[in-house]
Amino acid sequence: IWNIFVFFEIASLASFVLVAFGLGAEEMEASLRYTVMGFLSSVFILFAMAMIYGLTGTLNIPDFAREVSCLPQSHLWFIVSLFIAGFGLKMALVPFHSWLPDAHSTAPAPVSALLSGIFVKVIGFYCVMRISLNVFGHVAQVKTVLLLLGSLSMVVGGVMAYGQKNIKRMFAYSTISQLGYCAIGIGIGGYLGCLGALMHFIGHAFSKSLLFLSAGAVEYMEGTSESEDLRGINDRMPFTTLVSNLGMFGIAGVPPLGNFWSKLIIILAAVGAGYTGIALLCILVAVLTLSYFLRLLRTAYYSRTEGKKEKREV
Repeated sequence: IWNIFVFFEIASLASFVLVAFGLGAEEMEASLRYTVMGFLSSVFILFAMAMIYGLTGTLNIPDFAREVSCLPQSHLWFIVSLFIAGFGLKMALVPFHSWLPDAHSTAPAPVSALLSGIFVKVIGFYCVMRISLNVFGHVAQVKTVLLLLGSLSMVVGGVMAYGQKNIKRMFAYSTISQLGYCAIGIGIGGYLGCLGALMHFIGHAFSKSLLFLSAGAVEYMEGTSESEDLRGINDRMPFTTLVSNLGMFGIAGVPPLGNFWSKLIIILAAVGAGYTGIALLCILVAVLTLSYFLRLLRTAYYSRTEGKKEKREV
């Protein structure tokens, strides 16, 4: 687990610099906030590893997993809480999500695509999966916590995304919402739960990277990413509109695109495990996701424009 932490920190340092790439006031502020949150995440994880080594004398994951059942409950829960808080910050699960909207909305579009499509998922999602399944797999309460945090992330991220006027901030809150599906898949566990989480991880990475790159193209051509200031993007940027449609419908889970199957598998896993309420919540959040993407398409991409607009996109 020490090796995971070392490379985790190397990747984090690179991401801090990338967020501040533009060197503007907003970029520097977002990078500073992100750096502080990343520092807190690292402290939580490092403290948890120090407790593991002090109690068991090893940092080898299989060896520690065998010793977990012998630990006092107070020590065990404190270590679990530190790990979930630390890696939850990197995964941007609610309530550890505050850094992500600012980092995504102010960073250049390629950096946002990298952060949302790869960094948050590989660093956050992968580590949460390793810790919850390989180390604390037999502790049922850990899965309950992941189900709770995943449900909160889905709902809060979806509601916040619905109220956003800035396209990149909307996509950032959408990332928080969709990562909730991954947390729920891990929390459910079993073959279907883990399969659905991994499929959602991969499908969302491609779709959200596509959306952030498309948003960057719109911002470059139009000079803004505020949806209320954009009208008739389809008239001037038909190709960007087409790929934006694919990304939005893919994340919303419109069949036969990729995230439809991952959401379906997670829902089936929830029903099979007896979590009917969570399955219904997954469906409602999918409808909410589709609604705010459709509103964005109607407002910014397919709205009517006055006068003849020349196509500027080749």
